[in-house]
Amino acid sequence: MVRKIGLPTTNKTAFADTRYSTRLVTQKRVSIASNCCENIVILFSLEGQKWIEGLTGEKMPHELRFTGIRPWERDPMVNADRALRSAYPESLVLPDREKLNEVTEMYFNTILCRFWPLLDEEFFRETVDIAYGSQPETPLRVHSAKICVLAMWAFTSAAPSSTHLTRPQRGEIMAAIMASINLLQQPHVELLEATAMLVTFHLFSGNIQAGVMSNALAARYVLWLGGNTRDSYYNACEFMTTGNEQCRRDHHLRNLFWICYQQDKELCLRSGQPPTLSEYNCDLSLPLGWERAYNISLTEEKFESPVFPGDLRLSQIKSKAYIDLYSRRALEKDGALILGDIRQLDADLEQWRMQIPADYRPTLLFSQDTTQMPGRLNIRSLMIRLEYHYCMSYIHQACARFGAASGAQDQETQGVSSSLTLAIAACRSSLYYLVAVQHTLFVRDFWLTLFYPLSAILTLFCYLISNPTDSEAFNDLEVIKQIAGQIRELGQEEGKLSGEASQPEHVWKVVMALHDLAKRTVEKRQP
Repeated sequence: MVRKIGLPTTNKTAFADTRYSTRLVTQKRVSIASNCCENIVILFSLEGQKWIEGLTGEKMPHELRFTGIRPWERDPMVNADRALRSAYPESLVLPDREKLNEVTEMYFNTILCRFWPLLDEEFFRETVDIAYGSQPETPLRVHSAKICVLAMWAFTSAAPSSTHLTRPQRGEIMAAIMASINLLQQPHVELLEATAMLVTFHLFSGNIQAGVMSNALAARYVLWLGGNTRDSYYNACEFMTTGNEQCRRDHHLRNLFWICYQQDKELCLRSGQPPTLSEYNCDLSLPLGWERAYNISLTEEKFESPVFPGDLRLSQIKSKAYIDLYSRRALEKDGALILGDIRQLDADLEQWRMQIPADYRPTLLFSQDTTQMPGRLNIRSLMIRLEYHYCMSYIHQACARFGAASGAQDQETQGVSSSLTLAIAACRSSLYYLVAVQHTLFVRDFWLTLFYPLSAILTLFCYLISNPTDSEAFNDLEVIKQIAGQIRELGQEEGKLSGEASQPEHVWKVVMALHDLAKRTVEKRQP
């Protein structure tokens, strides 16, 4: 039987003054594995350190002491003083229009605009005219247009072939945009476009806190403008089938809604914060042509349907998993209800997996003995597989707060044991897969993908110090060490690009500290 991975409940007020508004679990015992983001705070708290020291017999290494920043996050890019200095319209200096036109053409003629359909070509031309004064408008509208143009200028500079902005310059522009948006009270589609681009930018940069705050604003804009409604969906369908220009706005809003929805669920998992967009207030009918998204070549330049950065159906499963297993209401459920929800979500996830085309379909498990790489190798297939294994682990870890210690019956205990086994297997699969595809990883995706190996490593760490006699313990330690090497190599390259080498280096030190502490604990029990 797999032992329960548990941690004494932290005092409710323990983190009242931390940088995060962390949801605190109030059961008698809390599972480290049950919510990675939330429990990192608990893991590195004073009580968490005592728990680790009790299991390992060692003092907590200084690299593992919690400082308010999760390992997959960078320090805030924009400080308050800089934002305040930028909070005036004069700070919104537009780029040369000819250069902007070149960047705009690049965006609308590559896969970038289909993965992130954040702008509509017709509407953006009007936005540019207003921003540059070619079309008379009110000062408020001009300011909104400038914000949108600058957000697009900064967002596209992150594309692989772009050279028009350095990372520090991009950060300065985002600082001006973040501050300037707060001056505007009335919602407008240009502000929705700008905030959605901000959220995407922060996700790629590892600035999760800033992403959460920008996401709240983007979600409020999309709700206010009606992108979440059934009418908007119907009008978007009409535009796709008939080309009715009167429905173009709703088609664009619907694309923005799905971008916001996906990023809302992603930030929920990465931050531990509840999602902003509720299914109760959103029409979740999928876009026309969505099922053809996997048939579009990543090198194809012209196509009609948006692809989006991830799978919309998987985003819905992520949201349901949070609501059913980790929300405040879910924490009040008993073991039988949670196990029932886990079984249903597991069935939903398997149904989703089988609907994915074979070239992109994730395998149930990926081991160190896997010799043949499944399907295509590109960033889309890589992200789908990482997301699948993370979701599998996320769903099954929820059972960890129940078990024999809480008085569960034999059937429930077996269910808990089975789910924990699947959760650990999913974490191992993520790490072995990353080792196998290390040659396909790109430096530009470092902060976006870092969350997946780190969450798997943290779960395995907790499992290893709780179950140091496990027969796979040394294999787990070896793959963690291999991933640490990958993180250091990619992190050094990322540090050269960003000029912030200390942040990726710190991540590597955290992983190695986890590895070394787990290794010493295992070696004490398995000489």
